[in-house]
Amino acid sequence: MKKINIFVVVRDHISTLYDDSSETFSFSDLAFFYLLPVLLGVLYFFFPFTLPPEINGALIAVFSVFAALLFSAQMALYGLSPREPAAGSDDTSKAREEERFRRDRKFFADVNYNVSYLILLSCISLLVFVAMMVASLSGPLEGAILVVLVSHFFLTLLMLVKRTHIAFSSKYKD
Repeated sequence: MKKINIFVVVRDHISTLYDDSSETFSFSDLAFFYLLPVLLGVLYFFFPFTLPPEINGALIAVFSVFAALLFSAQMALYGLSPREPAAGSDDTSKAREEERFRRDRKFFADVNYNVSYLILLSCISLLVFVAMMVASLSGPLEGAILVVLVSHFFLTLLMLVKRTHIAFSSKYKD
């Protein structure tokens, strides 16, 4: 059972929801990434609008592609992850290199946790969408579930894009 324990992926992803300035857990991030999608789903449930009948099929295709792309990105990120710093010529440069290594290692760990979580979310979403398609479910509850999963995925993906943009753009500045 340990081999398929997905809770470690969720726990590690949630651990990345911290305030950069204070490095403390951010309840506002937790609310934004989890409660906002649930609220959007509740809104849809009470004020539904018609979704196209082929929405489940389209989402199955989208989440399948994202799962594969994210897995490939995760493998590529592993190749880019920082290596132990070389010994510095003096104590100051050595301390600076060790700090850079620690910061970069934390960044790559956080990105790995986020990518792993998005892959997991893609797989769970695929399972849900296929089940809804097979069972021909299309009521307000099913639409609300769709809204929750898609909005949560999208917000988490935006966080990942922003993190990687900031980190990689700093590498290209003069």
